[in-house]
Amino acid sequence: MAETIGAADIADNVAYLAYLAAALSAAVAAAALWLLERRRRVRDRRRYRERLAALESTVQAGTARILRRRELTRAILEISTTLLREHSLSIVLDRLLAATLENFGFSAGAFYLRSSPGEHFVRAAIAGLPRSHTEALLGQPVDPMTFDQILSPEFRVRETYYYVPGERAAELGFPVGLRRFPELADVPRSRSGAWQERDVIAFPFFDRHGRITGLLVPDDPVERRFPNDEVIRAIEMFAALASVAVENARLATQRETATRQMAEVLRVSGELLAEERLDDLLLAILRAALRTFDLAGGEIALLDQARDVFVRRAALGRVVSEPIGAEIDPATVQRRLAAERRTAEGYYETSDALTFPFPDAAGRIIGFLAPELPHGSGPIARETARTMQIYANFAGLAVARAEVRGLEIRRLRELEEIAQMKSDFVSTVSHELRTPLTSIKGFISILIHRRGAMSAEQRGEALRIVDSEANRLIRLVDDLLAAARLERGAFHVELRSTPVNAVVQRAVTAVAMEYPARRFVVCPGGDGLASHTDPDHALRIVTNLLTNAAKYSPEGGEIVVNVGGDGDQVTIEVVDAGPGIPRDERERIFERFVRLDDQVRSNAGTGLGLYISRQLAKAVGGTLTLEESGAPGSRFRLTLRAAESGLGS
Repeated sequence: MAETIGAADIADNVAYLAYLAAALSAAVAAAALWLLERRRRVRDRRRYRERLAALESTVQAGTARILRRRELTRAILEISTTLLREHSLSIVLDRLLAATLENFGFSAGAFYLRSSPGEHFVRAAIAGLPRSHTEALLGQPVDPMTFDQILSPEFRVRETYYYVPGERAAELGFPVGLRRFPELADVPRSRSGAWQERDVIAFPFFDRHGRITGLLVPDDPVERRFPNDEVIRAIEMFAALASVAVENARLATQRETATRQMAEVLRVSGELLAEERLDDLLLAILRAALRTFDLAGGEIALLDQARDVFVRRAALGRVVSEPIGAEIDPATVQRRLAAERRTAEGYYETSDALTFPFPDAAGRIIGFLAPELPHGSGPIARETARTMQIYANFAGLAVARAEVRGLEIRRLRELEEIAQMKSDFVSTVSHELRTPLTSIKGFISILIHRRGAMSAEQRGEALRIVDSEANRLIRLVDDLLAAARLERGAFHVELRSTPVNAVVQRAVTAVAMEYPARRFVVCPGGDGLASHTDPDHALRIVTNLLTNAAKYSPEGGEIVVNVGGDGDQVTIEVVDAGPGIPRDERERIFERFVRLDDQVRSNAGTGLGLYISRQLAKAVGGTLTLEESGAPGSRFRLTLRAAESGLGS
């Protein structure tokens, strides 16, 4: 029994211990589960707090971005509104650049503008660089190839945004003159997203027709990192709004400039039409053009209708290689005024020049204004060029009017000179007629009333004087009649083969009898030398030349007559030992009634001999000229056509 109880107790104890072990295991498991659950809850709470903190940070960052974007948008709208109220283009561009640098985090930038899509971009505004560096660049055009490359499809990110990586800009050879740190231009990009000195970001500005007329190029970000997409899109929005302001200011400036220029053109045109002297008028036209259109210089050329060439007549503000009055190379004129170069407004445009023609009332080009363009097609806008052509039209009318007025003045002076010459001629002819008539009348009266008191020798001398004076009177009347016939063209010419030496000998014999105190030396041509001419006219020409030579040569002076032939021509030269004729009078002496002052005082005459001689020479197909003699005296040369078999030895 005792053994039996003991076994049962042991079994109970074992069962109790097993229960305790199970309970302990359950307690340990429960504790472990509780710890694990607690740890999971702690971890979840920490994660929640982290997520909450990240969410709060994201919300704060988003809120900051929204606030920043709102502030930026408000600033853009305010700036754009301010720019829209401004009508000065230079002020608009300066403020536009300043706003770009201040609001978008850049240290420098430039704005490039062109008046129309077909013209070059010029540097209209620069910010962030030393003034000494930018003053010389403002207003200067940029190589069009550079902007053609920037605006190529290769670098277009969006329609309103272009990006040229610095590495490609280096390959294309973009200039670095407008960089703040040009020494960093060839330094490699330090890391992804860093700004490289040659990087180019450009935002085009459009006119109302959708054409690119401006380009905003910000440079050198303050943080030296490439702007993020948010900044880029904000600049795009700003550029879109500012484009309207720039276009309005550009149009307003053009209208204001055109109005001012047109008012000045109208004012100046009235003054030009009142100018009488052509040379003064051309200088006035040029000065007004330089002042009105802000030109550096220019020149004016006029058409010389007699030679059908353009001649430089005025120049200002430039160094001209050819002097005033020099003929302009016809090839240059043809290139300037080529029909394919003519614009719709009437002026002519080449790659390096603008030419504004002067039309007369019939529309013919009588001259042109060529402004100085130091930079190729230069900063002259098309609106300004149109106004310049209007000015050139007014100038052309003024030039044509001045030329007509000058021609009228010259004709009036010529008529006055002719009237004076005719008056002098009448006085001279009256004297020339009265002198021989007085001598003839006096000696005839003596022969009639005192014949018995005169010796035979005295009567013979009186008759010789009467004969000489009658011959002088006949020559005078012949000259007057010949001059009248020449003016009317009513004179007879009979051309035939004429021995030249015989004509010369007859003339020398006749003149030598009248002037026995002169020595005549004849150097004849070949025996068979003949001319196809009118013998009477040829004799009269040679006689006139010899008479003049004898009249103005001193007593004992030698008069040389050279006769020669060469090919199709026969020449007769009369060389005297007189005082000679001044160079500036050598053509004038062949005009009607012209006599030099010393001739009037020293010798009688009408001033018709050389006029008649030259006209007769022309009538028989020859020429009469006054040549350089190389010594005191004069050398007249008569050139006649040789007869077909006129040349002998």
